[in-house]
Amino acid sequence: MVSPGHALAGGDRLVSNNSKFALGFFKTVSKNSSYTSRNSYLCIWYNELPTITPLWSANGENPVVDPTSPELTISGDGNMVILDQATKSIIWSTRVNTTTNDTIAVLLNDGNLVLQSSSNSSMVFWQSFDYPTDNLFAYAKIGWNKVTGLNRRLVSRKNSIDQAAGLYSLEFDINGVGHLVWNSTVIYWSSGDWNGQFFGSAPEMFGATIPNFKFVNNDREVYLIYTLNNEKAITRAAIDVNGGGLAGEKGNGFLVEWKMIREALG
Repeated sequence: MVSPGHALAGGDRLVSNNSKFALGFFKTVSKNSSYTSRNSYLCIWYNELPTITPLWSANGENPVVDPTSPELTISGDGNMVILDQATKSIIWSTRVNTTTNDTIAVLLNDGNLVLQSSSNSSMVFWQSFDYPTDNLFAYAKIGWNKVTGLNRRLVSRKNSIDQAAGLYSLEFDINGVGHLVWNSTVIYWSSGDWNGQFFGSAPEMFGATIPNFKFVNNDREVYLIYTLNNEKAITRAAIDVNGGGLAGEKGNGFLVEWKMIREALG
């Protein structure tokens, strides 16, 4: 865990108790060359895979640029922050009202990074599952909290090097219809209504690669979630830089298409 006086820096990794996920600073590498970016991002990835594929990044819009050395620590007001080690300036912060300064950062077994009270683990002030990037973790929600107005959506990355937000998003409207959106304005695919097993425009969800979809729509929230039959399974469900969907498991290199999106686009 990360706690006051115990920062995460350099090549350090924070690993979940089940060893499935890791959190650390990572420099992206081009898939088509040996080029490595000078930008560092705080990312979560699968700890047991030899090649790091970021599943979530904190500071996609504000990377740490060499030769700056970053660290993840707990600030005096209890927030989780990325600091420039040399100047101690804040590069990224959770920016929440913690009501206490005894907070710690913990990477849970499902890949959720949480900022919580050190004395009461049920007192969670912030969690990465509420701020997804381009990947949907098992047990994480995509959709709306109708009470607070929180909208959890998947947003593509700019490219394989730049972790900033790209042009495509996969999201639900407040009525529970899913949309693939370009540039936050143009809807070019919609899911249709949920019939209890799949969305009308995505019958491929029935018996899909990723099992156990659940859709909830009530007065308080609307969201889609998926669970795993095998908790050790290493899966990926993501929106790629071109607005397409990917899903798969460890054995096939994450290259199985998420037909829910890809086939609907033709």
